[in-house]
Amino acid sequence: MRLPTRFRYAVRAVAEIAKQDSRLPVSISRIVETQGISANYAKQLLNQLVKKGILVSRKGVAGGYNLGRKAEEISLLDIYNALGIGITPAPCLRLGRKYCSKVGVCGARKVWKDFAEKITEALRHTSIGDIVELEFSYKNRRRSR
Repeated sequence: MRLPTRFRYAVRAVAEIAKQDSRLPVSISRIVETQGISANYAKQLLNQLVKKGILVSRKGVAGGYNLGRKAEEISLLDIYNALGIGITPAPCLRLGRKYCSKVGVCGARKVWKDFAEKITEALRHTSIGDIVELEFSYKNRRRSR
């Protein structure tokens, strides 16, 4: 299963915000520059996250984005849900009998459902704080070589 691009970009953008001094808002131009995301796309994603309280936005010359709560309290599932993405590795999980008449007797459907539950748990138990910590450890490992 491939995670949607908008989710991957949103995680990168939120992690970038988390890495900065939390008192100062992170500008959209910084996010665009460091993460390689187009400005319009980044604004759309970040605005969705603001609406769900994951981020806080500040307008004006010194404006930008801050985390809505601590990085350790923002799970990847929070971001996934804020973007309105459903975890459905197979269409039958979302559409049921409308998609497939074998829903009630399909053994594979149980596997797809278990798979979706494992993905959900992995996203629930991984925070933006974990992502930032991993990035920090990767950078330190490269420096020590």
